[in-house]
Amino acid sequence: MCYESFAGSRGDPTRVPQKPAEVDVGKALLAAGVTVVLTIGVPVAGATTYVVGGTNGVGGGPSLAELHGYVAQGFVPADPNTFGIDYPAQLWPVSGTVTLDDSVHQGLETLDDKVQSTDGPITLVGTSQGAVVLNYEKLRLMAEDKPPPDVTFITVADPTNSDGGVLAKFAPLHIPILEFTFTPAPVATPYDTIEYVREYDGVADFPDHPLNLLADLNALAGGISLHPNYGGLDPKADDVVVTHSTNALGGETTHYLFPTKNLPLTQPLRDLGVDPNLVDAIDKPLRTIIDAGYDGPRPGRPAQPATAPPSGVDEARTVSATTTPSAPDQARTVSATTQRTASHQAPKSLSERPIRAAIKARAERREAVKARTAERRAAADSE
Repeated sequence: MCYESFAGSRGDPTRVPQKPAEVDVGKALLAAGVTVVLTIGVPVAGATTYVVGGTNGVGGGPSLAELHGYVAQGFVPADPNTFGIDYPAQLWPVSGTVTLDDSVHQGLETLDDKVQSTDGPITLVGTSQGAVVLNYEKLRLMAEDKPPPDVTFITVADPTNSDGGVLAKFAPLHIPILEFTFTPAPVATPYDTIEYVREYDGVADFPDHPLNLLADLNALAGGISLHPNYGGLDPKADDVVVTHSTNALGGETTHYLFPTKNLPLTQPLRDLGVDPNLVDAIDKPLRTIIDAGYDGPRPGRPAQPATAPPSGVDEARTVSATTTPSAPDQARTVSATTQRTASHQAPKSLSERPIRAAIKARAERREAVKARTAERRAAADSE
C-alpha cells in the first residue's frame, strides 16, 4: 500500500510549499460511508493515529483512495482520531520539484509538532517516504530529555527498515546535488514497531549481498513492480515470515515479510504471454541464485538453528517463521535465535548520538543551496 508516483518534472528545487496541515482521515472515511474488514495489523486501541503517505509528486496528505486501502488492511482505524499528515511527498528529479531531504524534513517538522501536542497513546503510520519521516521522528524523540512514553510505529515498504531497506544498506551516503541522503536503519528506542515488507521489493527488501547481480536486478524490477503494490496482504498466511527483535532499550520490532510468488525479473515474460510453465522452469534455478543474495529466514527457507553469538554482540533476535516450502496444507513453524550485528547496537547514552549535529548540518546544507540559487538568479537578472 504505497501508491508511489514516478511522474514529474524539475521546477524550483528550493520552492517551499505552503505550511502543511493535517487531514482529518476519520471524518472523511465516515462521511464516505466506508465499511471495511480489517485484515492486517491492529493499531493501538484509543490512540491518536497520524498517517504519513508515500511519494506522490504533488504533495498533500494521503488521498481518500489511499486511506480506504489503509483502513481496509488495518493500518489505520476508521475513527475520528485518525489524521493524515500533509507534506511535499516529492522526490526531485524523479517526482515533483522538492528534493527527498527537504520533503522528509518538512514532513518531520509537521509530524513532530502533532506528536508533541498530542496527549495519550499515539500510533504513527508511514509508507515508503512516509516511513523515512517516521525514522527521523524516532531520532527526534530520542534526542529529547522527556520523550512521549506511549508511541507505536507502523511502517509499510520502509526504505530504512533494518532488515532490507535500501537506504539503510548504503547509509550514510549523501548525494549533495540531489539532496538525497541514504538514511541509516532506525535507532534503538523504547517504542514498538511493526514493519510490512514484500519479498523482492528492491526498495524495502534489498539484497544483503549486492555483488549478487541477479539479486540486484531482481530487486530493481521488484522496486518498480512491487513497491507501489501492497494491497491484499494477509499476515496470518502460512508462508509469511515473521521476525521479532527486542533492542537494548526494550522496543520490540515485528517484521512481516510477505512472499512473492513470481520473480519480478521474469514477470515481463509472463506479461508478454510466454507459456507460464516455461517461465516457471526459468524461475526455479534463478530463484535459488537470487535467494543466495539474502541472509536470514526467507519465504520457503526456514530459519537456521541458533549459533553462538560473535564477539561484541549483545542483542539477541528471536525469529519465528511460518513457511510452506513443500505443500500448502503442510505448514511448519520454525523458531530460532540469531544474532543482530554490533552495528545495530544502541549507544550507551543519548549524548553519544549526534542527532542535533546531524539536523543542524542538514539545515546548513539547505541554506547553502538556497543561497547559491539566489545568487544565480540575481546574476541572471542583472544580465
